Amino acid sequence: MKLRRRIPSLADSSAPLVIVGETGTGKSLLATLIHLQCPRSSAELQTLNFSVLVERDQRIALLGGSSPDLPTTRRGLLEIPSTTVIKHPDIASPYLQEELAEAIATKKLVRPGAKSLQLVLCRPIITIRSPLGDLHRRGKIVTSLYSCLRKFEQSSIPSLRDRKEDIPLLASHFFRSQFRLRPTAESGATSNYTLLGNGELHPALKRFLITKSWPENVFGLNAYLGSLIVRNHREKFDESDAIELTKVKQLIEEGRETSLHKSLELIEQFLVDLALKKCDGNKTEAAALLGLSERSVRRSGRLTSQDH
Repeated sequence: MKLRRRIPSLADSSAPLVIVGETGTGKSLLATLIHLQCPRSSAELQTLNFSVLVERDQRIALLGGSSPDLPTTRRGLLEIPSTTVIKHPDIASPYLQEELAEAIATKKLVRPGAKSLQLVLCRPIITIRSPLGDLHRRGKIVTSLYSCLRKFEQSSIPSLRDRKEDIPLLASHFFRSQFRLRPTAESGATSNYTLLGNGELHPALKRFLITKSWPENVFGLNAYLGSLIVRNHREKFDESDAIELTKVKQLIEEGRETSLHKSLELIEQFLVDLALKKCDGNKTEAAALLGLSERSVRRSGRLTSQDH
């Protein structure tokens, strides 16, 4: 992959970077790989996703805040000396787009409610689904942000349908690295239709994967392959979301009545608990991960967690 070979040079730069690609092409993954090879890799990667936050939370995450706007002073993600991935700035309000453009251009910002200037210490990596020019022509980004970002390097990730030769390689990678093939039974046997004994993709699966268009790109491929992994009976019993979904599907196929609302609540509860575990009980981080408000997480989650 040509883009993969460019990661070291992209990581050496401290200038803002724009990554363009359709949903699921791997923009966040590329940003993560760049961060892991950059001089600031020891610092935690920061992420601001405009598509999952209400405007007030967008503003606080981007610019921070001070009294009287907030009860305590909080610095924005732009002030943190790390890499900050800014997703979908075209969704932000014109005001926040203007503030983002000025902060990147001047490397300074003023927190809402404050008067003093703060330094922009992060390296911004901007991820967008459409080219900058298209977004500007359609009125999705303001002129100041367009003019600011177009000065910096832009890396485009092609869709999976335009690089089908990568599908077998990606599929093998997901099976080996991310999912770690699990046994189908206590004997440790592996599936006849996923990987062969030598760890290679089964030819039938490889042919099938190449024929599909994958509208959600790498994300869709990754999720599909995850669904093929056969868990053992103990692990499967703990996946209450999958069991609940299977029950609903069976009832519908049999023409029997079901409570969709109740099933969705159970699945939501499972996923909220999973996010809380991933975030060590931090409700704020779990809410951001799920694109929910903290109130929703508190209502759905069953775990006792520490507020931050």
